[in-house]
Amino acid sequence: MSDPLFDPHDRQAMLLALQQALSVKGQTGDNPAVGAVIYKKDTIISTGRTHLPGQDHAEADALKKAGSRAKGASLAVTLEPCCHIGRTPPCTDAILKAGIKKVISAVKDPNPKVAGKGFALLKKKGVLVKQGLFEQEAAAINEDFFTFIQTGRPFVTLKAAMTLNGLIAADSGDSKWISCEESRQLVHALRSVHDAVLIGLNTALCDNPLLTVRTVKGRNPIRIILSDGKDLPRSSELAKSAKEVRTMLMTPKRIAHPTIPFVEYVSLNHRSQRMPVSAMLTALGKLGIKSLLVEGGRSVLTDFIDQKGVDRFCFFMAPKLLMSGLPLLSGKKTGSIKEAIALKEMTVRKIGNDLLIKARRA
Repeated sequence: MSDPLFDPHDRQAMLLALQQALSVKGQTGDNPAVGAVIYKKDTIISTGRTHLPGQDHAEADALKKAGSRAKGASLAVTLEPCCHIGRTPPCTDAILKAGIKKVISAVKDPNPKVAGKGFALLKKKGVLVKQGLFEQEAAAINEDFFTFIQTGRPFVTLKAAMTLNGLIAADSGDSKWISCEESRQLVHALRSVHDAVLIGLNTALCDNPLLTVRTVKGRNPIRIILSDGKDLPRSSELAKSAKEVRTMLMTPKRIAHPTIPFVEYVSLNHRSQRMPVSAMLTALGKLGIKSLLVEGGRSVLTDFIDQKGVDRFCFFMAPKLLMSGLPLLSGKKTGSIKEAIALKEMTVRKIGNDLLIKARRA
């Protein structure tokens, strides 16, 4: 049943605004990815999208393109317009100056500087404001931004490729390649929309990965390697490319004599060699990292799952069976199925020959 608050033109415009937001995901720096559409009934006047910090927000982008045609028109925007002076002027000022008569917004901005104040200001000035159209879809686009604003830590996606019987590598540690080429390409796309990617030092030594974005267009994430105190080998791909791609080595205690040029050494000053996930996420949040893709290996995956450090799971399941090998998780034994970690909001999608299963912790 359709919502009587919104007419078909509102829906058409908001769907287009959502597409605009998705098109710039991972390309807006520390700004949320927002889309905006200016329209009159069934006529689309202009579209806008968020740019890098200090440049136009989606509303300002759309208004500049519309010019005088914005007067008396409606605006659909995926996030509440800002009303404070930051690196750019308030979007509410631009909306009022342009003569927009109606604003349809998908979701309220959780940023305390906004948080409903943008809606209130527009209403006070006589603009018709309606909120909540495609709210869940809009919130999903910026779930990393929302999590960071509300908790101060990054939104965490855990990614793993496994056989149909749940093994992530052969007994030798070999895992190239469990997943198909299409799945591996999607992993590059996942990296491009996360601020950082994280692995353990053992994975860095065994697989010698680059952890960059290569098969799709997009930015490289910050590369984070967890270590109990050992340094990266100078011969590793991560060390050799640290000048071009920002790279961090995170350790429980400060390394006395760091040796790799351009690698940032981050110490948690923690007594134990096994760093708590919560401490890692707090430290990364303080560095401004809003989203984190955890890629392994097994001990890292286990710690993040066991310590409830995962917001979203992405499991690539290949149509392969291994008679023996390394399971996804290691650690404490369980005595009852009641101890199972329940998941929710599960979706299944076919990627090449693989299945991509997405879920959240229940």
